[in-house]
Amino acid sequence: MGLAVRTYCLGMLLSVATWASADTRIVQQSHQGSFALMGQMQPATDTERIVWIGEQRLRMTEGETSFIVQDDTNNLLIIDHAQQTVSRVALPIDFAELLPPGVMESMMPMLAFEVRVSPTDVTKMVGPWKARRYDVTMDSQFSTVQNTIWATQDVEIDWKHYRRLFHAIISLQPGSRDMIEKLQSIDGLVVEESSVTRMKMADDTEITSHDVTISVKTLDPPPGIYDPPVGYAEVEFDLLAAMKGK
Repeated sequence: MGLAVRTYCLGMLLSVATWASADTRIVQQSHQGSFALMGQMQPATDTERIVWIGEQRLRMTEGETSFIVQDDTNNLLIIDHAQQTVSRVALPIDFAELLPPGVMESMMPMLAFEVRVSPTDVTKMVGPWKARRYDVTMDSQFSTVQNTIWATQDVEIDWKHYRRLFHAIISLQPGSRDMIEKLQSIDGLVVEESSVTRMKMADDTEITSHDVTISVKTLDPPPGIYDPPVGYAEVEFDLLAAMKGK
């Protein structure tokens, strides 16, 4: 099972709607173009991402993976629907508990991203929202990601509470602290994101993706949406396997 913490985290970092007594549901569509990696052709994929924001709880589902942040109990649940398993990670995340001794220190130089956020004065309409363009570059030893972000201020939100919840998911990626801090300079709700990822150690393979927010609604959540599914087995979270996409 992969972490599903790729460049969409950049957009989802700021994507939420008006805080209200009922919960908020965000629906996004994500497209990743086809690409060849190490001689193997990877087909294009289209997925739907659904985010629920509740009081002290958040759920994000994409494909066969769900993340549930239970801020009231300081737990992050990683759910693999294909295997019907649930992994529980205590918050804040302590990598010394998730990785063998010395692994974190040896991995950091390779995993750390240098992030640059450049606001522009360019605007456009994305659905019903007027959005401003931000150009974001993320550079590491392994890859360079060029992002075009469109963010709107048309929606009022409780930023402090939301960021605390969603940062828990992003922080599963070692070396993400600087990324999180830099991305907070983007003002508003991200409603569209396009990215090009260049894999430096794979013959400069390019991977393109495009995410767009389809709807933001205030709704009553389905029963149990912020709890693990009944009957799923609880297993220990394997961060190394998740980072390798297993």
